[in-house]
Amino acid sequence: RSWGGSDCLTSDSRNQEYPSSDKHLVCPECKKPFAQKGDLERHYRIHTGEKPFACPICPYRATVKTSLQKHLRIHSGEKPYACPFCPLRSSDKSNLMRHIRSKHRETV
Repeated sequence: RSWGGSDCLTSDSRNQEYPSSDKHLVCPECKKPFAQKGDLERHYRIHTGEKPFACPICPYRATVKTSLQKHLRIHSGEKPYACPFCPLRSSDKSNLMRHIRSKHRETV
């Protein structure tokens, strides 16, 4: 599939599955509504499989820039998220939160 550009960014007042008065752009594949064109374009990559953000070090590709930035921490070793209860540091906030829930349940 290819991105249809502005032709695919249409309003659909019949959309009952995702009702919202401030979301006027509708995904042509799944009818999910969006308020911003950029949000719809990012979402549409789920359907097209497009991954425009490439890692310069390995074959990894991402649909959104933030996913690539998160991935690059694997190569750099950066671990910006610190556990407040032990010395553990993580490159990923969700992994840190999972660690806290599983290892420090009594403390939280």
